[in-house]
Amino acid sequence: MAIHSGLSVMLATFIATALWIYTGWPQGSAAAMMAGVLCCIFSSMDDPAPMMIKFVNVAIVTVIAAFVFEYGLMPLIHSYVELAAALGLMLVPAGLLMTRPSLALYGMGFCVNLPNMLTLQDRLNLDLASFLNSNAAMIIGMVIACGTTVLVRSVGAEWTAYRLLRSGWIDIVAAARRPEEVDFTKLLYRMVDRLGLVAPRLAMIPAESAIAQTDILRDLRNGLNTLDLQRHKQLVSRDKREPIETVLSGIAAHYQRKQKSRDAQPDEKLLKTLDQSLAALVGTGSSSAIEGARRSMTALRYTLYPDAACLPQIAADGGGGRTAKEHAA
Repeated sequence: MAIHSGLSVMLATFIATALWIYTGWPQGSAAAMMAGVLCCIFSSMDDPAPMMIKFVNVAIVTVIAAFVFEYGLMPLIHSYVELAAALGLMLVPAGLLMTRPSLALYGMGFCVNLPNMLTLQDRLNLDLASFLNSNAAMIIGMVIACGTTVLVRSVGAEWTAYRLLRSGWIDIVAAARRPEEVDFTKLLYRMVDRLGLVAPRLAMIPAESAIAQTDILRDLRNGLNTLDLQRHKQLVSRDKREPIETVLSGIAAHYQRKQKSRDAQPDEKLLKTLDQSLAALVGTGSSSAIEGARRSMTALRYTLYPDAACLPQIAADGGGGRTAKEHAA
C-alpha cells in the first residue's frame, strides 16, 4: 500500500511537472505542488478517489469564493482588523464544518484552498490573469492527482481487509512454528492493532462476501491462545512438550491453509490432535505450566470447534453430552 501511494505521488508530480515544463506555463509549478500534496493528504485511505473528487469540487467552489473576496471585498479593506474580520466571515463557518465528520472534507477543502488562492501580500495587486492562471494550475494539479490515483492507488475495502487478515494469519503461523524469532509482546500489540484496522473495513464490505463472514475475533483469540501456549511450553520439561508441539504444528498448518484459501475451515484432524494432546497432558502432573497449557488448548478447541462434543474425560466428570462451548461457559 505504501509503495502504491508513493508511486501515485511520483507519477502525479511527474505528469504535472512535465506539463509545466513542456508548455512553459508561468504558474505551472502550482499544478505540480497540488498534485503531490493532494495524493499525500488522502494516501491512508483504501480508495481515496471519491474523496479526492469531492475535494476538487470544493476547490472549484473555493475559486469562486476567492474571486468574490479578492475583487469584491479586498479593495474595501484598509487595516488588519478589517482583513481578519473579512476572512473570518468565510473561514469561521468552514472551520465549524470541520467539527462534523460528515462535512469535515468540505470545511477542510475550503480552509486549505482559500488562503492559497487569495495569495495575500503586503500590497493589493488585482492581476486577473495571474489569479486565473495560478488557480487554474491548482485545479489541474488536483485533477491529475485524481487520475493517477484511480490508475495506481485505488483498492477496495475488501482487498485491504483481506491483506490485514492474511498478515494476522502469517503471524499466528510464526508464533506457532518459530517462537524464537517472535517478540510475543510486540506481536500481541500488532494483532490487537490489526483488529482495530479491520473492523471498520468489514462494515463496508457486502455481507455476502467471504471476507465479511470471517470471524476476526476468533482469529485474535486463537493468536493469543497460541502465544499463551508457547509461553507455557517453555516452562514445561522437554519430555512433556510433545503434545503441546503437536497442537502448535496443527494450528500452524490450519492457518497456512487459510493463507492459500480464505474459506479453509479447521479439519477433523486438528480436533483429534487437540483431544489427544489434552488427554496426554492429563496424566503429566498438575504444575502451573501444565495447567496453563491445558487451558490454552481448551480455549483453542472451543474457539475452533464451538459445537464439538466434550472430551470423554470431561463427560466422565459429569459433563454428559455438553458441547465444548457449554463446558467452557
